[in-house]
Amino acid sequence: VWVDAEDDLQPTEGTKLRTVGATSRAVITFDEGSALRIDANSEVELERVVANRIEIHHIAGYTYNRVTPSESRTYIVFSEDAQYEALGTAFKTATTGDEQSVEVYHSSVKATNTNLTPTAGEKLIVKSEVSPGDDGTIKDIDIELLKQDPFITWNKNLDEQDENFKDLLGYLSDFDAPEIIINSAADGDIVLLDSSANEGTTTFSGSTERGATLTVESKSQSGAAPVEVGVDGSGNFTTPLLSAPIGDAVFTFEVKDRVGNIATKNIRITFQRKSAPVASVNAIVLNGSLNDDDDKVELSWTLSGELIAPDGVKVLFDDNSGLSYPQDSETLVNSGNSYSIKTSKLDKGETNYFRVCVYDADKDECTKYSNELSIAIP
Repeated sequence: VWVDAEDDLQPTEGTKLRTVGATSRAVITFDEGSALRIDANSEVELERVVANRIEIHHIAGYTYNRVTPSESRTYIVFSEDAQYEALGTAFKTATTGDEQSVEVYHSSVKATNTNLTPTAGEKLIVKSEVSPGDDGTIKDIDIELLKQDPFITWNKNLDEQDENFKDLLGYLSDFDAPEIIINSAADGDIVLLDSSANEGTTTFSGSTERGATLTVESKSQSGAAPVEVGVDGSGNFTTPLLSAPIGDAVFTFEVKDRVGNIATKNIRITFQRKSAPVASVNAIVLNGSLNDDDDKVELSWTLSGELIAPDGVKVLFDDNSGLSYPQDSETLVNSGNSYSIKTSKLDKGETNYFRVCVYDADKDECTKYSNELSIAIP
């Protein structure tokens, strides 16, 4: 019959402990400082607790074992198909419907029934119901998954608060992802390209944790794959030349340290073509208005580009549009860029049209015409 355990319970040989509920956990501390921590919905039995030997039968669920190094005491956790002997270490055992396994976080564990010895950062799968082919295999622990395990983070916090274990965290000592610092081609930069460019190119330089592996991927480039970036002994790096389509582009950096912590960083760059040079346009532009006070139409013009008028301009006006020299009334302006016409010279009560053109005296012709204005004369 199961009964609620007292907080100061002193387990002895033959004691069975079971945690019930998603938040239930238990801690057993042995006289020499080692600790057995039991996860929620788990069950163990203390088979043997004597001066030189501790044997724990792990029946179900998960346990975390923080073992004080000792030459005089053996610490063993066993399940139906597995047996683990601690070599002064920290490790988690799993006994579930899926598998029987051990994850080692500090030092090493000897699996006496398989004669395998996983070390810190390794997981030994003794028996797997889901993947039988993994029986008896050792794999690296994925630290990113480990950081999501609330049972492990709880144990890590307890170890950090314990004077005996805070400096012996091993694989659990580094949960911090490395930083990625970009020194050139910063996030939000606009990179100007030649007006004829079909794509944008750039490189990035920066720094990260020494010994880390780094990749960068042009997310906006169709078919692009992550590119490995070398990190030197000081943690500095410079990427190869990277490309992306014109417009907004995203480059994703991923860094992984020697433990397995992963960090990512996105840098957004806008690739923009420079404006094409405006071709020099030779033109003459006419402006004008009616000055009622002086009964005049006042005209002015500008010449652009390389256009000049050494012989002056002809000012054309008539009550019909489509003005041209010499068919329409005209006058020659040798210099300046303005001219006034008395309304007495114009057709009153009609819309009159105005135009100027560059005059060539030698050929007696106009070589360049302005726009045509229309002004109503009252």
